[in-house]
Amino acid sequence: MFSFGEDNKSSSKTPLGVGPATIDIVKVYDTDQDGRRLLSKNGNPMIKVLLKARDEMGGEGLINEYIPLIPRMKWKAQQLVDCFGVPEAFSGGTLNTEMLMYKKGRCMLHWSESAGYAPKIAVEQYIAASKDIKTNMTPTDTKDLYATTIEKDADFDDEIPF
Repeated sequence: MFSFGEDNKSSSKTPLGVGPATIDIVKVYDTDQDGRRLLSKNGNPMIKVLLKARDEMGGEGLINEYIPLIPRMKWKAQQLVDCFGVPEAFSGGTLNTEMLMYKKGRCMLHWSESAGYAPKIAVEQYIAASKDIKTNMTPTDTKDLYATTIEKDADFDDEIPF
């Protein structure tokens, strides 16, 4: 039986705050669960990047970042690949999403408000990786990343298409 007494310790984590944060790419989507290309509400192709973020105050959480693949948003795709130390992943207007998997980077978080949506923490700007920063995750990092995020990923589909 469950009670709301003091002996039940909350496992909730501190929510993310505004400012600098460390981010890990958990997954990059360019199709939905049915294999259809992801489209923005204006009908433009886009990608969805699931990030695990940790701010400097100990807050952590998941952030869904949506990047429309249109000419006026090239700057955001370029910032994304520069942040994770793989500028070659975006060349000639083409984004190689596989090169982004399991990468670490830094960003600035802010409160984002859009008409019709509740305010939320979002990436304001990606911070370009310097040469001395490790952007690849070790196998242990990857295991820990999935252990804490897989149950929260609503798009997770464990069926193997054979």
